Amino acid sequence: RVSSISTDVVVNPIPFTDLVTLIYPTSESTSVEIRLTDVTGKIIRQINKDLEIGNNEFQIDGLSNLSTGTYFIHFYDINTGTYYSQKIVK
Repeated sequence: RVSSISTDVVVNPIPFTDLVTLIYPTSESTSVEIRLTDVTGKIIRQINKDLEIGNNEFQIDGLSNLSTGTYFIHFYDINTGTYYSQKIVK
């Protein structure tokens, strides 16, 4: 259940080549689910992470084999219900 939309997630670089870095500040320990999808909604990569209080920075790497095009990052904070989605380009 999504309870709010987040604007606190930072995704870079855009355009990307072989990895994407995400930064997410949190005021409490939490669990998140991150999905990288193509324009059809096909999941390219899914990551589940436990995050600590503060600025959390992590990478989705191994993306050099993806075709040039448009992709989406979907970020869901499981504990708070916060959701974030962003279009990214390779």
